[in-house]
Amino acid sequence: MKKLLAVVLVLSLVLSLAACAPKAESAPEAAASTGEAEKLTIGFVVKGSDEHWIQVEKGAKQAAVDFDVNLNFSGPAKETLVEEHTSMIENNITNGVDALCVAPVQPAAQVKILQKAVDKGIPVLLVDTDADLAGKTTFLGTGNYAAAELAGKHIFEKLGAGKNVVIIRGALGDKTHDDRTAGAKEFMEKNGMKVLDVQPADSDSEKATNVMENMMQTFSEIDAVFVTADQMALGALKAVTQSGRPIMVVGFDGSPGAQEKIKEGTMEGSVAQNPYQMGYLGVENAIKAVKGETVEKRIDTGANLLTKDNLK
Repeated sequence: MKKLLAVVLVLSLVLSLAACAPKAESAPEAAASTGEAEKLTIGFVVKGSDEHWIQVEKGAKQAAVDFDVNLNFSGPAKETLVEEHTSMIENNITNGVDALCVAPVQPAAQVKILQKAVDKGIPVLLVDTDADLAGKTTFLGTGNYAAAELAGKHIFEKLGAGKNVVIIRGALGDKTHDDRTAGAKEFMEKNGMKVLDVQPADSDSEKATNVMENMMQTFSEIDAVFVTADQMALGALKAVTQSGRPIMVVGFDGSPGAQEKIKEGTMEGSVAQNPYQMGYLGVENAIKAVKGETVEKRIDTGANLLTKDNLK
């Protein structure tokens, strides 16, 4: 009787343990959870929110879908909000993104924070604007100096030597606008054109309108204005149109708004970048860097001058 009771107790214990054991179907759920955790996260911080950066975002988002990664895309409302832009970079570093794409607003001032990312082993890819950053993975964008020479050359070929030009540029200290200003200015001056003035409008359309109005009051003869971003070029064009003066307007970015004005014939041209490609290739090469694959040290995303003749 005692032996039978012992057997019953052992069987009861075995059945209880079996009932408490985890179900086999929970294993796939754990695997799925692990797979999600392993999904790469790419941080992407741009300078602002105008049409150029919207196109960069579209390219980056498409690449994130194509390569199945998480994308943390951000940018301040305006390119002059340097502190906000820097905070966005810091947040990505703190959150431990796998790679970081950045269009620096103030390259010299932001090198230290970008170096923190490099030192943490986070691949840093500079987009649109380059910086002297040790250990950066690559620079993706337009050769801004050479691209702006296209604008200077077109203005010279249309107007000839001796004509008067003014330049409206983005924020002072922004290397992108430094290079664009220098590329166009030096080409035109080398070929006998007079650059009367260079003034910043901080990539703001309304400010560019005011700057252009002031320039037209200061100088009685202006034959052309080169503007280092289309957002400002459209503002300058507004001032020129209201004045009724025959001043040629050439911008930079090839934005949809500028293209419409070029089609109308009110704007002469715009140096077209490929911002969508900047965003797409930024994410694609960030993934390569995380995986240890080879990434070219400089990736030119291309540029050409759009006019009414070639806009098709």
